[in-house]
Amino acid sequence: MRTGIKHWFQPPVVVGADFAIRGIGLQERMPPCVIDRPVGTGDWLIMAFAAGALVRDAEGARLRERDCLIAWPPGARQHYGNEHAPFVHSWIHCDGAHVQACVRAAHLPENAVLPITDWSAMEGLLRLLHGELCLGNGHDAHIARDYFDAFLRTIARQGRFAPPVIPEAVQRIRMHMEMNCDEKMSLPRLARMAHCTPQHLCELFRRHVGLPPIEYLISVRVHQATHLLHDRNLRIQDIARRVGFTDIYYFSRLFKQRTGHSPRAMRQRLLSGQVSAEND
Repeated sequence: MRTGIKHWFQPPVVVGADFAIRGIGLQERMPPCVIDRPVGTGDWLIMAFAAGALVRDAEGARLRERDCLIAWPPGARQHYGNEHAPFVHSWIHCDGAHVQACVRAAHLPENAVLPITDWSAMEGLLRLLHGELCLGNGHDAHIARDYFDAFLRTIARQGRFAPPVIPEAVQRIRMHMEMNCDEKMSLPRLARMAHCTPQHLCELFRRHVGLPPIEYLISVRVHQATHLLHDRNLRIQDIARRVGFTDIYYFSRLFKQRTGHSPRAMRQRLLSGQVSAEND
C-alpha cells in the first residue's frame, strides 16, 4: 500500500497568475473525528473519501457507504469525517480563476457528492501533479495545469457524466483486433476469446460499436492499410500482409469497395496531398 501524503506548500505554489496550490493530500489517514468549517477555508477544496465517511454537500450531511468526491468552492461549508472510525481521504486546496474555469469546463458540479468508480485514475493524476510541484529544479506551469485539468475531467467522467460503459468482453476483442489485425481471425474464434456464442458477440458489437465484429475488423484493416500507404517504400502486397490479407487481389478489391479507390490510386492521392491526415 502506498504511503499517505500530507503536504502544505509554504508559500503556496504559484502556477501562473490565476492559479495557486496550497496543499495536496494523498491517502491521508485520519483518526475518528468530524471537521466542520462553516465558511470553508477561503479557497477551493476538492476532496475524495474512501467508503465510510460522513460528507455534507448542498443537500445535507450523510454517511457515504461508497467512495466519493466533492468540490467545495470558496465560502462553502466544509463538513466531513467519521466520529466513530478512522477514515481515508485525498485532497487538494487550490485557488484562483483558473480553478473555476476548469471546474466549469469539466462540467463538475460544485458542492455535490459524486461517486468514484476508479480511485487509481483520480489519485494517479493527483500524485503526478504533486510530483511535478516537488521537482528540485522547479515545476513546469503548463504541465502542472494540464495535470490539474485532467484530474478534474477524470472526476467528472466518473460521476453522472460518465459515458455508457462498453462490456469488458467487447472492449477486449476490439483491442485485440486493433492490435493484431495481421492475424487470421474468424467469428467463432473471437467468440471463444470472449467466452460467448458468435450470435451474442455480434449482438454486443452491434449495440456498443455499431458494427458486427468482422465488419469492424475489416474497417480496422482498411484504416491501417491506408496509413501504411503513406510509405512509398512499402509494396502493396507487403501492406496487404501487414493487415491480415494473403490474397493481394482480394485485398485490392475490398479496399476499393470501402474507400472508392484502389490501393495504388489511394497512395497517389495521399502522396500528392489530395487526402487530409484526418481522413487517412
